[in-house]
Amino acid sequence: MNLKTSMAILSSVIILCCGIFALVINFDKTSKLDKIMKSLEHNDTSKAVRVYNTLSSEEKTDLVSILDKNPEKFPPVFYVLTADFVYKSNKDKAVFFYFLGNLLATEDAMMCKNSSALEQLTKYPILAKDTLAYVNSKIGDADYSIGIMQKTLDWDDAHTNRYNPKWACYHGISSIYKKSELVDETEFKNIRAQVRDEVKKSIELRRDKNKFEQFLDEHQASINK
Repeated sequence: MNLKTSMAILSSVIILCCGIFALVINFDKTSKLDKIMKSLEHNDTSKAVRVYNTLSSEEKTDLVSILDKNPEKFPPVFYVLTADFVYKSNKDKAVFFYFLGNLLATEDAMMCKNSSALEQLTKYPILAKDTLAYVNSKIGDADYSIGIMQKTLDWDDAHTNRYNPKWACYHGISSIYKKSELVDETEFKNIRAQVRDEVKKSIELRRDKNKFEQFLDEHQASINK
């Protein structure tokens, strides 16, 4: 076997090995996202979150892309979960994700018969500490807050195809029995309206200079306690 033939064989082996390695990497990436999807299909959001925490930056980027293009594939908590990752490259988008996740999750939790489903919302600040710190740094900027909240409401209006709200019902007392009970679907529209009205009230508060200043004073007083 001459040198030219040996080099050709070696090159073929290297190309083949690289191809196999790429397939393995791609399979691993797909399988992790697939694990998240399967966990959600079995109403196990906690497991899905645990798998999310093992994702690489590239995999998280893929997930954010899915949230952007196909929001109906994941429950709202994933907007909160990915906020701090998004924060590294786009602070304003991270804030939007955090607000959006909270809005949608609140709507979904309120659609559960058991009100204990709302308890999960108290844990969300822990999931996006960097983003929340940035939100707090902008608390005195009324225009900024109004812009983000209005953008959230606009998104809510434009996206009617949602992830099934029953995911939220597996948090709280009902999760002990692995039961997911939603209120009658005819109530969904009114529930969304109630949650949206609260956001609109927050917007109006920031548009009223006197009320907003009073709000800031009360907020600062609560911090100083």
